Amino acid sequence: MTESPRTALPSLHSPPGDRLEIVSAWDADTPYQAWRPQILVPPTFRQAEAPRAFVVVNQKGGAGKSAAPRTT
Repeated sequence: MTESPRTALPSLHSPPGDRLEIVSAWDADTPYQAWRPQILVPPTFRQAEAPRAFVVVNQKGGAGKSAAPRTT
């Protein structure tokens, strides 16, 4: 039996996208013996964006009372 060539994989201390090739489609012409680890990401996926942050600020000063004191 012929021994297959082995491919060394990078360490697992980084995100998968840093270790594996990212492809948008499988290569149908490649025989299964030559397959390599890959991540399939369809071309319809949007690129990653920075997360949005919404900030609400209360700019009213003073002691926190919103109305004038009532006298009865």
